[in-house]
Amino acid sequence: MDKFHWKPVFWVLFPIVLFGILLKILGMIVSGMMVVVVSSIASEEFKLKPVLLLAVGLVTFCSLAFVAGLKLPIPLCPALDFLEQFAMCRS
Repeated sequence: MDKFHWKPVFWVLFPIVLFGILLKILGMIVSGMMVVVVSSIASEEFKLKPVLLLAVGLVTFCSLAFVAGLKLPIPLCPALDFLEQFAMCRS
C-alpha cells in the first residue's frame, strides 16, 4: 500500500475551513483570494502569477454569481469603516 500524503490534503482543506470562519470578518474578496492561493500551495507546480489570475477570476465570478446575481447577503469587503465609501463594500 502506498504512503498517504497528508500535506496536500492539509493545504486544500485548511483554507476552506478558514474561509468559513473568516468570511464575515474579511469578506468574500480577501477570503476567496486566500482560499485559492493557499490551496494552490498543495500543487508541486505552484506558480504565483497564474494562481493570482485564477484567484481574481474566481472571486469575480463568485461575487457576480452569488452577491449580484442571487442577492445572497455575503459581505464583499472587510468590515473596515474606510471601505464603506465604495458602493460595492456597503452592506
